[in-house]
Amino acid sequence: MAEPKEMPTYRQFSPQSEEWSALPERWRAALVNSASGFKPLVVIGTSNTNGVNNLAVFSQLIHIGANPPLLGVLFRPDSAERHTLKNLRANGRCTVNAVAEGWHRKAHQTSARYPEESSEFDAVGWPVQLRPEWPAPFAAGSPVQWAARLHSEVPLANGTHLVVLEVVEFFVDAAGIGTDGYVDLAALHVLTVNGLDAYYRTESVERLAYAKPGTAPTSLTPQPDRL
Repeated sequence: MAEPKEMPTYRQFSPQSEEWSALPERWRAALVNSASGFKPLVVIGTSNTNGVNNLAVFSQLIHIGANPPLLGVLFRPDSAERHTLKNLRANGRCTVNAVAEGWHRKAHQTSARYPEESSEFDAVGWPVQLRPEWPAPFAAGSPVQWAARLHSEVPLANGTHLVVLEVVEFFVDAAGIGTDGYVDLAALHVLTVNGLDAYYRTESVERLAYAKPGTAPTSLTPQPDRL
């Protein structure tokens, strides 16, 4: 890939300055949220104590570890009622489901403030997928699905919560699994999100072999065969 011929023309922002405070609040939030980059796009399924299924879109999914498999989810401050977090604290079980192309409008709509006794699955028209071995609902059609239980909860700055999830089982569309175990999310048409409302397709650029000192990067492209 060729390097840029010219350096970018930068605009400087100083969050501690009066000029920053004078900018519209939503403009500032959009700038920071989108400048931090592309993020995973998932919907999390839970059930409340009355058995009502909940579905909510999240973009703050973090890979914490592979052995054992642990995921992290960031929850915003409790300025509004968080049904997913409430259900997770009560039942300790959830599902995490990747959002594929064609499903992003339904995923986005789950962010509307539906009442607790209303199921987002029904409200947005997303079919429920149930598995007898797991009490939380899966989002039907998702190519990557995780069944997870609450491991721990860590308070962070500004009232944000980091919820650590322990993966009990997960399900991956076999069409995207390579012989080396790599899951090609682009091949599964999994989408990504920038900011809070801009959705993008993904496209593979290149896979590189494990980096070693004194060795030039080695391409793994084309991808290994599928299973």
